Amino acid sequence: MQKIESGQNKSASVNLTYVAVMAASLTVLKLALSFIPNVEVVTLLILCYASAFGARRTMTATMIFCTVEILLYGFNSWVLLYYIYWNALAFTASLCLKKPSLIVAVVIAVLFTAFFGVLSTAIDVMFAGINGVPESELGYLFTAYYVRGAWFYIIHVISNFFIVGVLYIPLTVTLYKILGKDVSYIISRFKRIKPYRVRKKANANTDKENKAER
Repeated sequence: MQKIESGQNKSASVNLTYVAVMAASLTVLKLALSFIPNVEVVTLLILCYASAFGARRTMTATMIFCTVEILLYGFNSWVLLYYIYWNALAFTASLCLKKPSLIVAVVIAVLFTAFFGVLSTAIDVMFAGINGVPESELGYLFTAYYVRGAWFYIIHVISNFFIVGVLYIPLTVTLYKILGKDVSYIISRFKRIKPYRVRKKANANTDKENKAER
């Protein structure tokens, strides 16, 4: 009985440690890149954590991250945005990345990052309505807010496309190794993409040579 309780306590301690490190890394790395507008690695980290640690740990770490942000920056309309957006990302990633996939991870990153701008604008407009802006003007206000931030939203989408595309596989493999999980599935899936790219490049070179001969 004591061995069972000891094992449970050890497991709880390990889980707590993982969640604490995950939440801390989300906060610290977001802060480290805060000087670059709309370039972040929180999306990447959540996708990798969801792949390696699963829904419970990832969503707990994400909730802690959102709460710490309030303590650091105070309460404003972005608080609602963070709690909705980051937890929705963690939940979706946990469902879709039970088996890690670079293509799925990139698709989730791009779609959610594009959605971030829409959701952010919608929440700002909602608070504007609460503060007395006439309902007839909210549509115009949404358009004005979104257009004003469009350039930053575009940067956000493009940066996450490349960040996730380049770093998702190596970081997920590293987390799998830390957890003692088998990484052969991830590597085999990644190798299926690389030969396709090599073949595509080779075919393109062959086409160029054929055209030159003509």
